[in-house]
Amino acid sequence: MKNQTRTKLNELLFGLLVAAMMHSVAVAEDERVLVREGKAVSMQIKGSQWRQVDEWVEGAGTGSDLAASVTIGKGNFQVKGRLRMLKQRRSAASFFLGNNHFGFEGSSETLFLSGPIFNGVKLLGPATEVVPRGEWVNFEANRKGGT
Repeated sequence: MKNQTRTKLNELLFGLLVAAMMHSVAVAEDERVLVREGKAVSMQIKGSQWRQVDEWVEGAGTGSDLAASVTIGKGNFQVKGRLRMLKQRRSAASFFLGNNHFGFEGSSETLFLSGPIFNGVKLLGPATEVVPRGEWVNFEANRKGGT
């Protein structure tokens, strides 16, 4: 079962995510663009499974992280973009902020939150109601008035 799960994760074409998802980050009053016109401009591609292709960045598999060249400090921020995930089912594909993450679809086929700010794992509801498999979706993460 573990190998089957790992195989599914390795098959995940999670990339279209970055070109889209990491489109821009607003840090305080300063806006930073991470992907412009499908090209990674302020991203660090870690792991051999991420690559720049025609008009997007794509990657797959566990342990293949894509990181921004900027950090989010205190104050307001916004990360937004457009993404598509192929082979999303039960993938555990996630957007991480430090030790916390938003999961697009976990093993229970639900959206999920995980990490210290969420007091552990929280299952949210059917993933396909919010993130239809294989379709483009808009993603946004915000913090207002916090640290």
